[in-house]
Amino acid sequence: MTQVEERQGYLIERNPESAAAAINLMHQDLPDKQKALIADELQKLVVEWTKQVMKKRKKEDREELAEALKKDISAMVASLLNMGISANVNVEELRC
Repeated sequence: MTQVEERQGYLIERNPESAAAAINLMHQDLPDKQKALIADELQKLVVEWTKQVMKKRKKEDREELAEALKKDISAMVASLLNMGISANVNVEELRC
């Protein structure tokens, strides 16, 4: 399992604090230039990865999943901010 898959797995398991902790560990090892790209990568997570996850779910389960992901991604971002990582993302881009 890659580091990216691990963080995504935490979100699927509804464990946003662990996802944030894993991102924080990765962030500590990044060169300063790459640290600035974290918010962009998280926005991709919201837009691209969540679309892939939603496609794999039954249509009747998608709305519930979207709400759970919005809540958990928001919690993950809040945890990152508390850790000192600037990670402003727009979870409203997450659609069913």
